[in-house]
Amino acid sequence: MKKSEETSKKIIDTVIEMLKTNESITIKDICKKAYINIAAVNYHFGDKDTLITLAVQQIINELKEKVVLMAEQNFESTEDAIYQFVDLIYDFATEYSGALKYMLYSEPDSPGGKSLQPLFWDKKFIDFVFEKISSLTGVRDKAELMSKYMIIVSSFMFPLLCQYAFPPDSEYSMTNEDFKKQYLAQMVKILTT
Repeated sequence: MKKSEETSKKIIDTVIEMLKTNESITIKDICKKAYINIAAVNYHFGDKDTLITLAVQQIINELKEKVVLMAEQNFESTEDAIYQFVDLIYDFATEYSGALKYMLYSEPDSPGGKSLQPLFWDKKFIDFVFEKISSLTGVRDKAELMSKYMIIVSSFMFPLLCQYAFPPDSEYSMTNEDFKKQYLAQMVKILTT
């Protein structure tokens, strides 16, 4: 790998790591954490929004890859499959809370707001997900499939809100395994009815 590619990768990797917990990242923060100067960020990415958008796209692509790999597994039951998918989304929300806040709290027409679109408008991915949901639930109606998909994707919203609503040591915290199991069980009930 060339030095220029190594620097670009280092910058993106740094932003991805920072987006795990923080949605408000400055160029200064990035430079300090990556041990680079502002000129390097501008040279490789042009501006902060472009850099963060690329990092968020990588994060979303990672989630989509995990969904595809999981979908190739054999599950014991429909409930087990849905539980595993919702668990994946829940864990993703826990790991990348900063990136999700960046996407959710951005203006719809901003780079952050538009970064959610690949989860909903990537036709190949959506068709793949619809096929899997259909094979698990028997549902064929596209509107119902999209509704179920939106419920699965939105399953990260409550855990994300809990991060702010409850103290970290609360029985309803995102990190409480007992609560997580109960939450996932309820999501499965919603999705299988």
